[in-house]
Amino acid sequence: MQRDPDVWDDPCLFQPERFLTTHKHVDVRGQSFELTPFGSGRRICPGISFALHVTQLTLAHLLHAFEITTPSDEPIDMDAHGHHSSQQHHPIYHRPYFDPTTRLPRPEDSDSHPSPRTRQLKIASMSDAIDLTGDGGVLKKIVRHAKPDATGPTQDLPLVDVHYEGVLEETGEVFDTTHEDNTIFSFEIGKGSVIKAWDVALRTMKVGEICKITCKPEYAYGSAGSPPDIPPDATLIFEVELVACNPRKGLSLGSASEERTRLEELKKQRELAAATKEEEKKKREDAKAAAAARIQAKLDAKKGGKGKGKGK
Repeated sequence: MQRDPDVWDDPCLFQPERFLTTHKHVDVRGQSFELTPFGSGRRICPGISFALHVTQLTLAHLLHAFEITTPSDEPIDMDAHGHHSSQQHHPIYHRPYFDPTTRLPRPEDSDSHPSPRTRQLKIASMSDAIDLTGDGGVLKKIVRHAKPDATGPTQDLPLVDVHYEGVLEETGEVFDTTHEDNTIFSFEIGKGSVIKAWDVALRTMKVGEICKITCKPEYAYGSAGSPPDIPPDATLIFEVELVACNPRKGLSLGSASEERTRLEELKKQRELAAATKEEEKKKREDAKAAAAARIQAKLDAKKGGKGKGKGK
């Protein structure tokens, strides 16, 4: 089917350029019966437009990952002619030469022990997710870019302030957030006061940036989880906004006791915020229960009134 040698020259040979020359009149939407990938007539596929759009987007993603040049390095004629959309005056008919760039990882570039500074960020998928660890353990997808001159965490600015919301990948349930009470969570990068994924991801962020961080269990709470909110072996997704980067508040690297005191104070603040959040949740539940009881009482009263009327 669709390999008739009377219609196609070398029908089994891959020659996409034929659709730009000898067979440029072919319509894949069911109007040219020599090529009907989506069927025709009553049995035509209803998703033709969607499929063609996806094909174009997939091809665009693939081409964007390569450096494209002509075989003879000749310049491409970019002259355009006026139309409803900008189109090239002379379409490109020759085959481009694909030269992979560092956007895609190559086996010869891999290192069994890459340093954090020199390790290349690997594209995890056709989305904008970036594999920060090289093993899929921490994936980062930028939701909002920071300004070009924004700062990021450094040795002089190790304290970070963040807004965040954490959800369980499996259920989508929110287990922790700073948005409800508009609080700021602060910690020092590299001190082990947060999960590994945060230490890895926050180093790559800049002030004003918002990103989604997908954390595999080995970079989160592992097989133990964090009961009752986080079950064992849970993959977590955080949406994190880096609000500020600050210097260490008069602390030297050797002042371990003061550092512990600061971390304990942060822990108390979080526990207080959690208790307040739980109390507000209980108040809302009590208010809902009271409202439901009042409505039920009114309904019962109406039913009772109707019954008395019938008795009379």
